[in-house]
Formats: sequence, structure tokens, C-alpha cells
Amino acid sequence: MNESFESLSTQLRLSREELLVKLEKRQGSEEILPYVIEELEDIERTLAKMDNGEFGRCEISGEFLPEEILFMMPTVKTMFDAENVEKYYRKSIYS
Repeated sequence: MNESFESLSTQLRLSREELLVKLEKRQGSEEILPYVIEELEDIERTLAKMDNGEFGRCEISGEFLPEEILFMMPTVKTMFDAENVEKYYRKSIYS
């Protein structure tokens, strides 16, 4: 794993710890907790992929996902998700 991915792994591990604390202390409303759990599961799955050398591959096709997408959204699972991430970008009101 290169240095950039090591940094990403560290950030994911820190995020995992923050989410675990939130769950342990039941911080946040009951409506939000399912999303916290889902995010925690995504992070755990991504860390497992990093540990076993599968990080960055589409779960359907096995193709490598674009690195710029992985650094922006490391829990992305498929090429379809990566290709459609642009719809979540905030559009500038200035052209």
C-alpha cells in the first residue's frame, strides 16, 4: 500500500473510532443511528479490503476504480457508484 493509501487508511480508522464512540454513548438522535451504523459497516468493509489487498476494485467487475474517486469517497463499492458520484457534487451557481 502506498503512502497516500496509508494516510487514507489512518483517516478511516480514526473515523471508525469516532463512530464507535457515538454508538457506545448513543450520541445523536435515534433517527440518525441507523446511518451511523451503516457508515461504520462501510468503513469496516473498506478497511478489510485494504488489509486483504482488494481495496480499489469494483465489487461487480473487479476493475480498478479511479483513484480520485477513492480518495474522495473511499467506501465506494462499484464502478457504477463511482461513475454516478458526480450527481452528489455541489453545483456552482457561478459559471
